[in-house]
Amino acid sequence: MMKQRRRSPGWSCEQLSSSIWGVRMSREGRVSGRVELRPVRLGLVVEPNSHQSLRRAVEFASACWGGRTFPIFEADEDPRSVREACTALGVDAVVSCEEAQTEVNLAAMEGFRWMGLRSSPIVLGEHSDRLVDLRTVSSAVLRSGRPTAGVQLVKWDDSDPLSPLLRVLYGQIGANTTYERGIATSIGETFATIEIGLGEALPIDRGRFGPLAVGMWRVHHQSATREAGAAIVNADMPHDLVRLWNLRAIGHLVIPWADPPDPRIEEYARAHLAIAPVPEWGGEPGFLCAFSPTRDAPDSLMELLRATATEGRTVISWLDLQPHVHLSAPIQTDLTSVFDVSAEAVAGRPPSIRIPLPRTDLVPDQRGMDGWQYGAFRVTIHSERDIGERVSFRGPGVRPLSPALRWAASTSSPMVRGVGDGIVLAAKVDEDHLALSAIDSFMIIDRLLTAAGFKARIGDAGRWSGRIVDLLGGAGSSLACQPAVREVLDLAARPRGGNPHELRSAAARHKGMWADPSVFWRRGVDYETWVVGALAAQRIIESALSYTCPTCGLPQTITAERVGPTLRCNDCEAETPLSLQIVNGAGWRLRTRQLIDQRRLRSTLPVAASLRMLLDLCRDSDTLHYALGVVLEIDGQTFEIDFVAFVNDDRGACLVVGEGKARNSLEEADISNLEVVQEAIRALGVECFIAIASSKDKLDRDEVLRLRAAADRFLFGIQPSRGQGSYTNMPLVLTKGSLTVPSQNELHPIRATGGFRRDVAALAHWTCERELGLDGYGDWTTRTLNWKPIDAHPAGSDPPDPEPPVEVR
Repeated sequence: MMKQRRRSPGWSCEQLSSSIWGVRMSREGRVSGRVELRPVRLGLVVEPNSHQSLRRAVEFASACWGGRTFPIFEADEDPRSVREACTALGVDAVVSCEEAQTEVNLAAMEGFRWMGLRSSPIVLGEHSDRLVDLRTVSSAVLRSGRPTAGVQLVKWDDSDPLSPLLRVLYGQIGANTTYERGIATSIGETFATIEIGLGEALPIDRGRFGPLAVGMWRVHHQSATREAGAAIVNADMPHDLVRLWNLRAIGHLVIPWADPPDPRIEEYARAHLAIAPVPEWGGEPGFLCAFSPTRDAPDSLMELLRATATEGRTVISWLDLQPHVHLSAPIQTDLTSVFDVSAEAVAGRPPSIRIPLPRTDLVPDQRGMDGWQYGAFRVTIHSERDIGERVSFRGPGVRPLSPALRWAASTSSPMVRGVGDGIVLAAKVDEDHLALSAIDSFMIIDRLLTAAGFKARIGDAGRWSGRIVDLLGGAGSSLACQPAVREVLDLAARPRGGNPHELRSAAARHKGMWADPSVFWRRGVDYETWVVGALAAQRIIESALSYTCPTCGLPQTITAERVGPTLRCNDCEAETPLSLQIVNGAGWRLRTRQLIDQRRLRSTLPVAASLRMLLDLCRDSDTLHYALGVVLEIDGQTFEIDFVAFVNDDRGACLVVGEGKARNSLEEADISNLEVVQEAIRALGVECFIAIASSKDKLDRDEVLRLRAAADRFLFGIQPSRGQGSYTNMPLVLTKGSLTVPSQNELHPIRATGGFRRDVAALAHWTCERELGLDGYGDWTTRTLNWKPIDAHPAGSDPPDPEPPVEVR
């Protein structure tokens, strides 16, 4: 039982501001979080089947800090697959190793551009010296006198048939630019060299050989499913070498197996597997795998794997190369400085913060390095207070919005992108501070809708809804979720309002489970008195004097600021003393603020409650980028979306577009408009869900049938984390029974989906079961859903198993 806290009935606004029931009052804004510096991770685009292009990519990666972790993509790959792989791998930017138009286009994907001096995507080609802003920290490593212990260079004759494969295994410093020649000279003067003659044995690569070992100084990475094994490659096929590179780039312990057979490679593989540790995860056996994109594993390889595997400790498996390119953990480095920050938000439009950066030993010697030592700074926001509604220093983790976030980093960063709990930007590693501006919610929503082909603006209804949501306390307030608050506001929005006794009585009749002491701290007053007091403190309801004019006999209501010794009738303008009206029975009443009527309130309340639900789904739990009443125009048609919000749940970022209804039924156009927006947004590679928020206890039959049709549209999952081929387009169907449950209660929909998992797709599935009668998946080959008969499972009722019914009084 939580400790009871007593308060006097006369609460101040400051007291309410600290209450989770109310809204945060205006105080000094402050942002706290963490900054982490790591290598910039690049994706390199090469020409298909070109050894020269692949060599250029390897030479560039070999001269870069963390270069072994750079995935390589062939220019003829599907842009959507490249985009998904780069998102999963945490690639910061994509650069092309050629100047052909196809590669340039791939490097210019929205959200993956590294902008050069001419504000265009960087291309290597024969102009590697243009990449001034990406040059490596390797020179600092060499100058420091503290290079990686035991590193030895590997050199071989370029006429060696295995030369292309050796380049991928060990890396190679080029000599295309003055910078590369300088790096090669420094490395050659610092490290011992191993010469491989034709036909001689290969040194076993344990992370100590070749220029790649220099570039990976104190940097480590691992795959999300770390595996050991052999990849079947032909040294004459660049495609095979790219796949081998990528498996090693994401952390797999993979060695090559030559096809056709080569004695030196077989000897290298046997020696490597004899000493390489087999990974174990959670005490489970590791895996020894054979990777091949097209060919069967030779018997000699499978025999070697079986001989290496220890019974009960490893498992032999046969895996394809391509899917494993999508599995990786973020790059880490022992030298990365991770530190907590707390900064005061400077008032402005938008507000800004200045984050001080301590000195780091990441670059031991910074002399002569001005202008080219860039690292990736991840700014993680733990909390932000009192910076305003619909602005945040957290950027939605949606890659196509990266250009819209560029202005938020006043450091002129060539790369800025949003992540679920902050932003990632490129900056010089010797910076003493990072200056950031808050991100305006409608600006980024408008940017995404514009990219999808819409013209967007906030309509009059959206302005009113936004004002009411702000008065209720913003997206984080639970006032709109409480039935007692809804009834009190509905009564106070009538022309004459209600007296305090009437409002408290309405709150007492509809308090439901919100008055349970286990929901929040017990107050010094009863719940119904608190409801009226909270709305008064928020100034959404105000006091007014009600009396009857003795001259014209019409009832009059005058706001408190207009009350004086003499009262003037609004109709006949007759004056009468206040004291006389008090004697005749005049009394004080409470009513909503001027121009806030029942219609506006009723249409806004389900939207405000939905915003609270979506905020609970966000893993940061105090930031929600949203816009209300967005008017969209496309192909000469104009329609309105009641709310649009970005949700960063446990599976990543997605957009939710929704329609709110008070007591009216959904129309065909309401749902079809949401489907148009959903499909246009998903075409950009951004996951999108549609949502319905209704104040009704249950939906009508026609509404259920139309929403079932919306769910039956099979749409492939955009994000790999959400699962390819899943029904991620199921709508969020939120009725009164879902929107009016305290988030701390076990009957809350998010808890009902399993623990307190933040997952939009899981919640959508649960609401379709509860509101639409979803009865599971049908035949996967036909990609259908099973629905219960509407009479057997009426809308608004809960599935009999496993969830108990939600009872709202």
